[in-house]
Amino acid sequence: MNSPYKILYSPGSGGGGSVEPPGESTIIELILNLPAGEAISALRAVWSDGSAVFYASASNELQAQRLCGLSVTAGGPGDPIQVKSVGLVTDAAWTWTPGFVWLGENGYLTQSPNPANANLVVGSALNANTLLLLFHEPIFSE
Repeated sequence: MNSPYKILYSPGSGGGGSVEPPGESTIIELILNLPAGEAISALRAVWSDGSAVFYASASNELQAQRLCGLSVTAGGPGDPIQVKSVGLVTDAAWTWTPGFVWLGENGYLTQSPNPANANLVVGSALNANTLLLLFHEPIFSE
């Protein structure tokens, strides 16, 4: 079922948020406004320590468990950035093959997961330039 609403939440606003009325999009998006704990580039996977976000790596079990989304804006330490946890993300520079996309290292996404790391599907490539973010539970190697 598709929804015409975009949900925005900002934890620094006293728990407040907003729901935007129907627009052109017909898919739910969850976008968090979170402070960067380091310099963050757009379109990189980030995890939260509860106070800020940092690049996530599949080789770090804690980071894989605390993955909170994909940065859609960039910022320096302390700057608020937008982190999308659910929804469509498009970038003309991407060259995905339709199918699963996994968490890689240092915030990068990959379609070639390393079996020695946590296997965490972050979503599905719908075409070469569009990713549907929908996180799966990480699977850790023994």
